[in-house]
Amino acid sequence: MKYRKKMRVEKPFESRKLDNKSKARTFIRKYADVSDLQELISFASSRIDELQKEELENKKAGAENGEITCPEK
Repeated sequence: MKYRKKMRVEKPFESRKLDNKSKARTFIRKYADVSDLQELISFASSRIDELQKEELENKKAGAENGEITCPEK
């Protein structure tokens, strides 16, 4: 009996082993609009700024108390 190859079926993200970058690229190519991308970029940059400010405040507070703080990853 001959072995017969199954045709490749497009699977959703959950079943395929893709990293987050590949998922994001695919999503952007398929669904994103230019205005959506600009909004996403502005939100991401503002969020990054907020997180950097929080980290700086935590370092300052730890330095004042003589403690060394390390964020959990």
